[in-house]
Amino acid sequence: MIAHGETNAIKLTDYETEEEAADCIRRSIDRITEFSGRRPKGWVGASRQQTWSTLDVLVDEGCTYTFDWDNDDQPVAMQAKNGIVVSLPYGAGASDNQAFHTSKLSPVDFEQMLKDGFDVLYRESEISGRVYTISLHSYIVGVPHRIASLERALEYICRHDDVWLATGEEVTDSFLVQWSSN
Repeated sequence: MIAHGETNAIKLTDYETEEEAADCIRRSIDRITEFSGRRPKGWVGASRQQTWSTLDVLVDEGCTYTFDWDNDDQPVAMQAKNGIVVSLPYGAGASDNQAFHTSKLSPVDFEQMLKDGFDVLYRESEISGRVYTISLHSYIVGVPHRIASLERALEYICRHDDVWLATGEEVTDSFLVQWSSN
């Protein structure tokens, strides 16, 4: 589980002050902690928006990674005032929301899109590791007429050698071990 704000209707940049935005982050993290019994380590903001102090607040709240900065297909360490936050690839092109709502793809097209994206990153991973994040929403891809396309794409991906199905936290922890040794 990762924190995602209180509502998609209000972005962090919509708050009048940095402190109001920080309070939103804290309330979101606290609510997930209360619900799950475990403090989330990751964050993705509504519309992936941040304020100038978001990374600092995330570090102070114990978060180690965010999906808000979609700048690569590999993790990137970002310096905050009190520590490091890892930017993980969000997979803007591998999103059920973009595929079905923006691009109006069919389930079969979505399946092919996932396979094609994976194939490119799998080839590139021969040089160094790649992260293929697939952004999914249960109310979008989880419906009966779409879920089979996702299942087939995931089966295809999992048939390949050396594919690691990992959480954002696991990817971050692995990255930080390697990054800190350099």
